[in-house]
Amino acid sequence: SDSYWVSGTVTADDIPVSGATVSLISYDCSCWSYAKEDSWWGYDDVGYTWTTTTNETGYYQITDLSYPDGGLFGMRVESADHYTVNLPAVNTNFEVDFTLENITADNNQNINVKNPSGDIIDDATVFMYEEANSTWTDAVKFGGATYILSPNTGNTVFVYAYHEDYEPAVVKLSNISGSSSFEMIVGENILADDDVIYIPSTPAFGSQSDFPMIHDRIMKLNIGPTAKITSNSDDYVVTEGGEINFSASGSYSVVGIASYDWGGDNTAVDFSSTFAFSGNPNVVTLTVTDNFDFTDIVTVNVTADADDPVASFTSIVKASVSDNGTEANETNVFEDINTVVFNASESSDVTSSVSSYSWDFGDDNTDTGKIVSHIFDNPGTFEVVLTVADGAGNTANTSSSVIVQDITSPSANFNWSYVDSEGTTIEMAAVEGKEISFNAGNSNDNSGGVLTYTWDFSDGISKEGKEVT
Repeated sequence: SDSYWVSGTVTADDIPVSGATVSLISYDCSCWSYAKEDSWWGYDDVGYTWTTTTNETGYYQITDLSYPDGGLFGMRVESADHYTVNLPAVNTNFEVDFTLENITADNNQNINVKNPSGDIIDDATVFMYEEANSTWTDAVKFGGATYILSPNTGNTVFVYAYHEDYEPAVVKLSNISGSSSFEMIVGENILADDDVIYIPSTPAFGSQSDFPMIHDRIMKLNIGPTAKITSNSDDYVVTEGGEINFSASGSYSVVGIASYDWGGDNTAVDFSSTFAFSGNPNVVTLTVTDNFDFTDIVTVNVTADADDPVASFTSIVKASVSDNGTEANETNVFEDINTVVFNASESSDVTSSVSSYSWDFGDDNTDTGKIVSHIFDNPGTFEVVLTVADGAGNTANTSSSVIVQDITSPSANFNWSYVDSEGTTIEMAAVEGKEISFNAGNSNDNSGGVLTYTWDFSDGISKEGKEVT
């Protein structure tokens, strides 16, 4: 009278199932939660507290239970050729009957495993995980290279294929109904880990140990894919009617990516689109779905810019680094001394923004950047031109003259010669009574301007010109 019990029958298609294993595991009364149990993880199997088998009539009985009337137990029924059944909470002193479903060929999933080159692999490890009842089942190999799994009707299963030479593959099969045949390609997902089995969610039955494993591989939860957009545009700005090429090739998932969705019928990895000026910003959305039907979404805003930017700059003259400087004018810029700071911060763009600044200082020197500095080596008037561009490639320019003062004296230099009686020109020599030619062609000035030449022969005679006699 002090013994608590559970009994019942196990049938399939109204036929008794003999030899089925019926197991119970008790709740922990102190916290009313499952005791730790990992037998269907294939690791750290602590077993069940009570186990029995059904007789030829399908009947089972477990007695001498030590928990009080009304205590709860977890139950599990396993039988060859039948799908496993789990019940999370069962009362004692009750008849508990189980109806099993036969494993038949009606739901056979026929699988060929191939490598990325398309070669059939006949020594893979193939198995499935049925999420509804937290069970694992190894595939049966048929005909040397076909792996067969028979999931429960209506269930969602995850089929895994592993091979020592390739990264593993996994595929989700939803709402199983009837047989099918398909291929699994190992070695395509470089992020897959041969030492890890990813599962979609925490098992509904049992609890994971610290290191749950199956087939000597640790199990982890799938965290879902990561969607990533790259393009041939750095800032997603185009001219009106311009086109941008997008790519989802940087997206990734540890269980493999099943699909890319750019909206509409655009489902390829790479996607191109043309953008009009109206309706800015234009939103491009990428949805990536992995092989577990987990998704990730990423968006980018594209601006179609039909407006040219506005170029503007100031010129500040500085005599030293610590000098705050003054605005450049016609008299305060000196060659080789002053640094002129050109600042294009006032340049703007009404639709997007200025993305580049190009300078031409008019003296065969150039530079880039919003704020630049320049020292003019020679005097003269120089037309400084600023060209700005926005992200769409629209450009505009403006210019301003800088007058550089000449503080360097010209360099005077000349040579002389005469022609002897034989008609030969004798350089750097003179003969009394012979006409001497003087040439100042080697004189120069860094300004590049026109020079004047005045000669004094110290005999009371003076002349003008580059060449005199």
